[in-house]
Order: sequence, then C-alpha cells, then structure tokens
Amino acid sequence: FLTIYTDWVEFTAIKTVYSFTPKKFTLKLEDTGTAYFRELYTIYYGASVIGTFDNIPRPGFLDPNLVKIKLDNSINYCHDVYLVVKDLIEDFQLIFKNFSRLDYAIDFQALPGFKSVQSFLQGIASGNIRMKGKQTEVYKEAVTYQYDLKLWRDCDEITGVAFGKRISGLRTSIYNKTKELRRQKDKPYIREAWAQRQGYDSSKDVYRLEFSVKKPRWE
Repeated sequence: FLTIYTDWVEFTAIKTVYSFTPKKFTLKLEDTGTAYFRELYTIYYGASVIGTFDNIPRPGFLDPNLVKIKLDNSINYCHDVYLVVKDLIEDFQLIFKNFSRLDYAIDFQALPGFKSVQSFLQGIASGNIRMKGKQTEVYKEAVTYQYDLKLWRDCDEITGVAFGKRISGLRTSIYNKTKELRRQKDKPYIREAWAQRQGYDSSKDVYRLEFSVKKPRWE
C-alpha cells in the first residue's frame, strides 16, 4: 500500500476584473476578512465547499489586484486538483501568480528493510538513524527541539518526527496519520481514499511522509 496526494494547495493570482461573475462557482462573503485581506469568501460548487478566496489586500505594499485562494482539504482526495485550480483561474478571470504553499503526502503502512514503521521512527529517536547532512541530538522529553528535529511521543511510541521549522521553505515530517485522524479531527474522505487503494489493510495504522513547501508569503 503506497499512495500519493497533495494535502494543502494555496496560491496567489492577479484579478483582471473588479466584479466577479463566475459561471461554475459561487462566492459567499464571510463576516470578517483576514489579517492581510479585507474580504474573505467561501467558494462553492453547487452545495460543495471548494475553498476560500481572499480579496482586497490590506497592506499598501501589496498589489491591489492580488487575491489568494486555498483549496478545501477534501478537494485533494476527491478531485483532480490541477483541473480545479485551472477552472478557478478561468472562472474568476485570474492570472496565476504563484503557489504560496503546497503539501505533498505519501501514505504507507510498511517500510522495506524495517520490521515496522515504528522501528524506523525509534531508530531516529535513538540517534541510530540520522538525516544525511544533519547533526541531531534526541532526548526523552515529550516534545524535543534540538537543531531542526522534532519528536512526538505517546508513552513509548514515537508518533511522529519532523525536520525543519514550520516557517522554513521546506519541512519534512513522518507521522502516524491514522492516530492523528482518530485523536484530532476525523476526515472520512481520507479513509475512504485509502480504502480504494490496492493493498490497504484497515487493521494497520497508516503513516504519512509529508513535504510542506512554502514560498515567501507574497513572492
């Protein structure tokens, strides 16, 4: 069992019209904007939420025609992301500028050469497995910060590791996705996507290797 998804898609664009008249999508203006935009809309396709649309920048240093769109998480698992982005750009008459954040996820239940995924994570925690070119030290606290390595623990189990800071351009993490869904927020569409993949074993936990790629906010 091995599958690859995008898990976060967020991009900026330049609007070419001041009044939106989309044919495929609809916009619902929310009560409050965001820290960087005066207007926040929810994008719908029929009754389904597609994402959010930020309009009219607050800071004067930003292009007044700049907008930002973030896809709803479910879109990554239920639709062709490329086509959704393409349709949004065309329907709102936008000029694509850049992806401000992309998260790529590889989900799996076993690692070749290791007895289990947990034994691999334990190897990282013990220092027996090191990220090439990175010097790391690991202690036994519940959450450990040392150089750029972070650990998550649940008693004797390592539930996740991460390399790189959240604010950096690239952050890599490996964590127990099944446990996260169970304890934080269940997302049935993710479990349904797994069930459709050949080799998936519902009796075993799914782990995720995730790459979070961010560009400077307004580049």
